[in-house]
Amino acid sequence: MIYFEGKVIETFPGTVFGVEILRKNDLPPLFIKASLKSFLKKRRLMIIKGDKVRVEVNPLEITPDTEVLKGTVVERMMTDNYRPPVINNNKK
Repeated sequence: MIYFEGKVIETFPGTVFGVEILRKNDLPPLFIKASLKSFLKKRRLMIIKGDKVRVEVNPLEITPDTEVLKGTVVERMMTDNYRPPVINNNKK
C-alpha cells in the first residue's frame, strides 16, 4: 500500500471524502475519492473540509490515465490550531 497525506476539499454522502494531494515540481495535484476505514467509523470520527488526513491507496490502481484515484482514509492528522469540540455533559 502507498500512503499519501492530503487535505479534505469535498465531502460526499456515506463517509466518502474528496482528498487533494499536493505534489512537487509544479505537477498538478492528485484527487483521491477516499472512504473512511471501518475502525474510524466505529469510533465515530468526524472529518470536515480542511482536515489533514492520511490516505491509503492500492498501487495497482495507479495508472497514468486515471483522473480520480480510490483510497481509504486511515488517519486524521492533528494540526497546530486543532481544538477538540467541547462537550458539556453537566446536567442540572
